Amino acid sequence: MRHERDRSNRRQRLQQLKATEEAQLAELPTAARAAYEAEATTLRIAAAKQQQADLQHALQHGLKRAAADSSREVRSLAKQIELSVSLNRRSSQPVALTVTSFTGHLATFAQHMGANSWPINKHTEHVLQLLPPEQLVVLSPDADEPLQELKPNKVYVIGGIVDRSVCKGLTAGFGVRHGVQTVRLPVAEYAGQLGLGFAGASTRPVLNVSDVVVALVEFNRTGDWVHALQQALPARKRRGSADRKQQTQAVVAASRL
Repeated sequence: MRHERDRSNRRQRLQQLKATEEAQLAELPTAARAAYEAEATTLRIAAAKQQQADLQHALQHGLKRAAADSSREVRSLAKQIELSVSLNRRSSQPVALTVTSFTGHLATFAQHMGANSWPINKHTEHVLQLLPPEQLVVLSPDADEPLQELKPNKVYVIGGIVDRSVCKGLTAGFGVRHGVQTVRLPVAEYAGQLGLGFAGASTRPVLNVSDVVVALVEFNRTGDWVHALQQALPARKRRGSADRKQQTQAVVAASRL
């Protein structure tokens, strides 16, 4: 629902921009409008080609990579990977997205979603079969160490666990068992700036795969954790408890009238 609402908001903004542009163009002489539209078309084509070139360069030489290690509830995972691909494609500085364990039901579901055309690296092998443990960094909300920077010689692994309940310690346990460095997004370090300074707000939220991808892509692009986490954290994670508290206070106040 959140993603559908975001898409609807984007469509409305685009429609407003188009209406404004049409109104401005209507005031131009015919020759001037034709020249403007021709130049705009040329710029759009150039921007699309540059974006495609950036994606291809990221796939081949990307410095900050995210590997989704797929395991359960593969249909939901495939949808989140599809969303991650879309988000990465729109970024002005995309990363090299890699999906490991891309086989079985996950591959089947993804193929129906058009995975053959996704600009990502796909491997049937498990991530530990592809890369040495010392090159990996596993992201887990249960890790003690916060992620502060993205290093070009590391591969950042997002566990492909899409579950309706919280599997506490699962990704962190994977890191311990296999000698892989495990870190968490630095939500606690920037809690005040993220609006998490109220009772009940989690500074170690369990996020969707696509949300973690947003955080990495945006930090890779801007170097600003506050901005990256604001983009990645769902609004309910940042203000849900505060909203419920306000609603409770409102009910209490009303009952006293």
